[in-house]
Amino acid sequence: MKRADRHTFRILLYGYYGCGNMGDDALPTALLRTFSERLPHVSITVALGKDGDALRCAIKECGASVVPRRSPRTAIALLRADALVFGGGSILQNKSGQASLVFYLALLRLAMLLKKKTAILSGGLGPICGDLSRKMTARVLRRLDYASFRDADAQAEAARLGVRSPRLSADLAFLLPKPQNAAGAFLPPRFFLVSVKDGNDGVRIMAERIFRRAEALRMPPVFCLPFPREDATYTDAVCASFGRLCRASGKTGLLPQKLPALPWEALYAAAARASFVLTARYHLAVFAHAANVPFAVIGDDPKLSAIARERRSVAELGRAAKEDVRALITAFSEQKS
Repeated sequence: MKRADRHTFRILLYGYYGCGNMGDDALPTALLRTFSERLPHVSITVALGKDGDALRCAIKECGASVVPRRSPRTAIALLRADALVFGGGSILQNKSGQASLVFYLALLRLAMLLKKKTAILSGGLGPICGDLSRKMTARVLRRLDYASFRDADAQAEAARLGVRSPRLSADLAFLLPKPQNAAGAFLPPRFFLVSVKDGNDGVRIMAERIFRRAEALRMPPVFCLPFPREDATYTDAVCASFGRLCRASGKTGLLPQKLPALPWEALYAAAARASFVLTARYHLAVFAHAANVPFAVIGDDPKLSAIARERRSVAELGRAAKEDVRALITAFSEQKS
């Protein structure tokens, strides 16, 4: 991207980037590549969490700048920007706590008060529970300058909250090229890839579930960590319990393997190498779908249900995401000029 001047459209890109979730870390890379390829007169500043050292280098290689999330520098970047864009991810939800929803709604409202353009680009939406929370969210969403959503469920929820003509897009990870086999050194010749997260199922119940899948597939699982900070302890316990089941049943050919914490590129490569993917993490399902690998989801999270029901082809999803990015920046650039 070129150095910003008075003719450049400036965007502050905000998401769950650099916060330890490898799936979310794929999104700014996908966006920045698309911006630079098609719309070179755009200057991007990315708000980045404290776990984003590797991502920071990739962002800067794309010609964008970085500010720490939730810091005075982010406020300064917003003052200088022409637009605030929430780029991908399920940012607006209160499943993980009310404070998160209030913060992001307040950030959008501040941008609106500062006369900045505001957008949700290829976002998830919800779950948003409680009448007051839904009313607060609706008041902000109705004032957005641009709103697109990654699946039909999120699009329908946006319409229920009063967003006018919400656009159906696709997850921004579908913009990424299929990776080279960066994880190849860690992987057996034939395996299925698994990610788990602590939830309603106990360790033994989850291990038994995966063991039955391994028996049906006749191949061992490889456990991975799309969100290492949150998933490592539970994954270790499930992997150990699975190993005990293998030894007790005499099926040592199904003994599991566990990958170390890997960046999103290597996780994507592992998903592309797998014969099957079983996942409790959304973006691992996206990586499998993008690589045309069969997958199944664990849990009843609405976003997991949505990607499991997705019927658009990979080409259609990539095209929808690319057209969405182009439509957003073209619309904002025209409004500025």
